Amino acid sequence: MRAQREFCDTYEGFSELCRCRDPLTPALARAAAPLVPLQESIPVVVATSRHPYHLYRTLLQLLQMPGGGQTPFLVALEGESAAIRDLAELFGIPCR
Repeated sequence: MRAQREFCDTYEGFSELCRCRDPLTPALARAAAPLVPLQESIPVVVATSRHPYHLYRTLLQLLQMPGGGQTPFLVALEGESAAIRDLAELFGIPCR
């Protein structure tokens, strides 16, 4: 929760993530996704260059879909954005 609090103190606009009462926790969002039987694991790459809030909404949608908690993700960042790197780290997703 400390990393999440630091993220929220630094960046604005992430209402569910940064609310004081019952905030969304990335690890719990991933764990809450319905499990599906998988034959193989196919990673998903999300490409972005800016707009961390759009990435946030995309990650939430992907993680909450059936099988989302079982799917490996990678954020492909073009350029440099501390907010996107910090957001991906908060979600436990590698960012390159």
